[in-house]
Amino acid sequence: MKKKIIITVLILLSIIAIGFLVFNKSDNYEIRVDKVDDRSPDRKLIVLKNGKEFKDYKHIKYDNKKEIILCYQKNPTVNVFELEDKLVIVLSNDKEVLAKVIRNDEK
Repeated sequence: MKKKIIITVLILLSIIAIGFLVFNKSDNYEIRVDKVDDRSPDRKLIVLKNGKEFKDYKHIKYDNKKEIILCYQKNPTVNVFELEDKLVIVLSNDKEVLAKVIRNDEK
């Protein structure tokens, strides 16, 4: 009887662990900032999803200002003074994701 209970508990724990891994998988979005050139205050924004370049988004906007769009996917360039630590990426399906900004332009 004890063996059946132990086996049942182990099976349930395995199912819970597998379910947690499958359903809790979330994508990691980041925005890399690169210089356009050495004299320009403009910066190119490159959206990364799980470390790889991602272009299936509509636009990038501020996190705390709901309707202010920084740039669109077709021209992802902004002024250096408009950048913040975190920005919102609006995906093609209108889902909004918060992304950390990685500065490569300050070298």
